[in-house]
Amino acid sequence: MIDIVDENNEVIGKKEKDLVHTEGDWHRIAHVWVFNSKGEVLCHKRAKVKKMFPDLWDVIIGGHLDSGESYEESAVRELKEEVGIEATADDLIELGMWKGVANLTEPNNREFIKIFAFRFDGGIESLIPEEKEISELEFISFDKLREIANDEKERRKFVSFVYLNNIIDKLESFDNL
Repeated sequence: MIDIVDENNEVIGKKEKDLVHTEGDWHRIAHVWVFNSKGEVLCHKRAKVKKMFPDLWDVIIGGHLDSGESYEESAVRELKEEVGIEATADDLIELGMWKGVANLTEPNNREFIKIFAFRFDGGIESLIPEEKEISELEFISFDKLREIANDEKERRKFVSFVYLNNIIDKLESFDNL
């Protein structure tokens, strides 16, 4: 079950995730951009068994908030579940909130997405991808991601670049990169 919210992001009830998508209810999502000090973002190829966007590359770790869960709790949980990264809410860098309708798969997929960054300088071999979610992991440089965002053919291999350049600009601005 996940919380459904009104247009002001206030909880008004809860439903099963599939119903929220098909019925067009506003709901909450946490996104985490995992980056390293080399100026790279952790990207993953979505598993072929995924209902939405199978076998496409993605630049975020994240998902729906469970009912009663905070954005930070969800982000920490998703990092652990999807790639085996142990983190705390204090480790997250809040980048902002996005409110919108993602018409990529469902006609009325209305979401409030809180976007976080997490710095990870461990090796990719230390990560544990969740098999039902992820088939491949790769660090891709900010510059290469910008090239992909501007190349129609390459961009089709990825889920979405809705706010890519804005996020990369924010990640590059960190003094500790």
